[in-house]
Amino acid sequence: MDLLRGRFGLGHVVFCDNYYSSPRLFLDLWELKVLAVGTCRKNRKGLPIFLKTKIVANQESFAMHTGPLTAVKYMDSNPVYILSTMFTSENVRHKDTVKPKCVKMYNKYMGGVDRTDQMVANAKSQMKTLKWWKKLFFHIISLSVLNSYIKYKGNVQRPMSNRDFRKLLVEYGHQLDPHPAPVPGRPKSQSLDRLTARHFPDIMEGRARMCVVCNPALRELHCNGPKRKKVPGHESTFHCPDCDVVLCITPCFRLFHSSEDYVLAYKRYYRSKNES
Repeated sequence: MDLLRGRFGLGHVVFCDNYYSSPRLFLDLWELKVLAVGTCRKNRKGLPIFLKTKIVANQESFAMHTGPLTAVKYMDSNPVYILSTMFTSENVRHKDTVKPKCVKMYNKYMGGVDRTDQMVANAKSQMKTLKWWKKLFFHIISLSVLNSYIKYKGNVQRPMSNRDFRKLLVEYGHQLDPHPAPVPGRPKSQSLDRLTARHFPDIMEGRARMCVVCNPALRELHCNGPKRKKVPGHESTFHCPDCDVVLCITPCFRLFHSSEDYVLAYKRYYRSKNES
């Protein structure tokens, strides 16, 4: 009521989510000549018990009326409760489905937060956990994926569906990182042009990153130690533009371009340096 103060009697229609809506609020707004449409929580005071216990088939609805107020229970993936003093409960066609008019109009005019929650709920993680921070973590991941999908839709003429976008993201997401973290252990199938071509170091733009030679080598050298001490990472601001890898100037740049197994070569260099 405080948010609408100064707007009474001007013919406005308010769309709100279940945080605000209640039968008492909507009737009070009606008396002040403000119409309202919104979702309602199942345990909201004033919602008829018969409406809450009524069994409704999928994509079907059930409505109850009192004066100007209409309360609708619509079965989507979960039961949805809608209160309205503006639109009726008559069914109208919406794309390939038939929905009550109040549900259709709420979906049309609801705000960005509601629309975001709706899209996230349609593809939320199925992992069940009692840890609140895990729920928060996976919710943030879902929001990040949704934001990337919205960004993608704005850059193409014929965007794919949200479901197909998520499938492609899972399948090809590892290829999207232009600077993947170095993988510990032996170098796998990598081009050996670095051993024969003429490459020169250059300074990178941005922050320093981990060297691909000394970091995995030091991790192997210290992982079997008696105390399993944490090995400090070696960061470098230099890289090889031709190989697109981060390298320390010495000795990593030389070892990377002269040894097929550069991790083993660095381990030998490290042992000989410490022995001497």
